[in-house]
Amino acid sequence: MFVFIVLYDKYLGGDDGFIKGFAFKRIFGQIVILFSLFWLLGMGISTKSKVLQNISLSFLSLVSCFLIFELFSFFVFRTGIIKGDTPRHHLNTDAARLSADRRPFWGDYNPHFAKWYLPLDTLKRKNCSGDSLVSFTNSFGARDRERTLTASSGRVVLLGDSFIEGYMVNAEERLSNRLEEASGIEHLNFGINGTSPINYYLTYKHLAKKFDHDVLIVGILPANDFEDFTKEKLSSLVENPMYRPYWHGSYPNYKLRYSLASINHSSHSLFHYENPEKINAAIDSAFTAMSWTDRTKAVLKDNMYTWHFVEWARQRMASAAPPEFSRFNSYSRDEWNIFSFSLEQLLKEANGKNVIFLLLPTLNDVRAYDHNRHSRLAEDLNRTIGKRPNVGIIDLLPVFHAQKGRWEDFYVVCDGHWSAEGERFASSVLLNHPLYKAALSGLRIK
Repeated sequence: MFVFIVLYDKYLGGDDGFIKGFAFKRIFGQIVILFSLFWLLGMGISTKSKVLQNISLSFLSLVSCFLIFELFSFFVFRTGIIKGDTPRHHLNTDAARLSADRRPFWGDYNPHFAKWYLPLDTLKRKNCSGDSLVSFTNSFGARDRERTLTASSGRVVLLGDSFIEGYMVNAEERLSNRLEEASGIEHLNFGINGTSPINYYLTYKHLAKKFDHDVLIVGILPANDFEDFTKEKLSSLVENPMYRPYWHGSYPNYKLRYSLASINHSSHSLFHYENPEKINAAIDSAFTAMSWTDRTKAVLKDNMYTWHFVEWARQRMASAAPPEFSRFNSYSRDEWNIFSFSLEQLLKEANGKNVIFLLLPTLNDVRAYDHNRHSRLAEDLNRTIGKRPNVGIIDLLPVFHAQKGRWEDFYVVCDGHWSAEGERFASSVLLNHPLYKAALSGLRIK
């Protein structure tokens, strides 16, 4: 049967190892392994050795229990009783679901800092509240108006993720635009959603630093800025091949690494959009480069509903965190080391410029602060990098919490990002903050 299928693929198919979207060679190999396993169990049960019989029967019982639970997991996911991620089967299929219908506005477009925009692009969309949003990029790929590399007046550069980007508002309503309009000083926005401190550092080093500027503002979102890509996440590349920088090794001797051998291997790359048929080769490349431990994890995650049921249960328990839980106060030593190392590298690149780290709270952070009135992150940053004469830290958490009325008005509640009111309030805080005013004092207005 296998020979027949190979000949069919060679002469009547695409000669690419796929028939009807299925990777028949890998599937056939898995069938052979399963058949061999049950054949060995059958031999063990039929042998005269009681020890081998007991071992075989015990193992068969475990396999049977697993199959029952796998059927149960399949049933609850497929019937919608449980809603969550399910196996993608990318190792056994052509991963067609990774192909985008439209060229992505955000994607893995830069070989240094990965996620970025394409230049001179426009995206029209609606946020989860139904508001119409229009996003556009300049010739450098930043979601900002057109800028020049040189300037005869003072300028400010902003780095960060979706909060700095202004993900849920139009450009004129977001923090950077409001600051520029009120101060008369250019505020260049290099924020992009889904990034973290290592991206801020690399974006600054390879792009933002090229623009004349006097002040650097870095938005820190503790809610997800401790969730950098790490080598422990390499097994996830079969499910979602993405190009991400990460720190490899031990603090302070980290080395820069990337999750994939090439940015073109990413399912979020322009190359993949133009050549969707190449994605399976990229998945195979990532899979081959993994350790045996990561390969095993990748195979289980890619094929088994039980794995995703356990992950669903784990997330449910995590989501039931106590009301005082906040990433402003909860992070491990390893997470802090990676986080702080990225900021240290960023400060080296800033080379003495005035830098303000802006700590950005989510609605959950503000609610948690109502219980604990504590910001461990602000204390740790002030104790380390905050002692440098050119570095300032502005913690918006207690400021947002101190406001009377509805905290929810500052956020798009169905999404969690700042609303137009949240952007307005944050900009008013900065415009009146002594650190911000001191950093901009003396700068020439355009």
